[in-house]
Amino acid sequence: MTATDLMQGDSYPSLNLAVFCYVDIKTRLNELLVCNKSSGIATTSASFLLDRLDERFPITENMIVATFFDPSMQKLPLLSAYCPGPTKSE
Repeated sequence: MTATDLMQGDSYPSLNLAVFCYVDIKTRLNELLVCNKSSGIATTSASFLLDRLDERFPITENMIVATFFDPSMQKLPLLSAYCPGPTKSE
């Protein structure tokens, strides 16, 4: 399933999935940068895409809030940047 297929969910909420997709894309691009087996073009491309990721795929407050309220997404690294304290529910 592609990110586009995932984000077009008619029968389930999908705004919180945007943050999940963003984190996945960013993680995979960072892995390409540090991989010793990556070719020069792959490393250059990954660097180029990472530099422009926030511009091309901006994360909005609505996305963060939607993700924050989804219990399955509480461990995403991006959420800890917005909410550095514990995210326990009482």
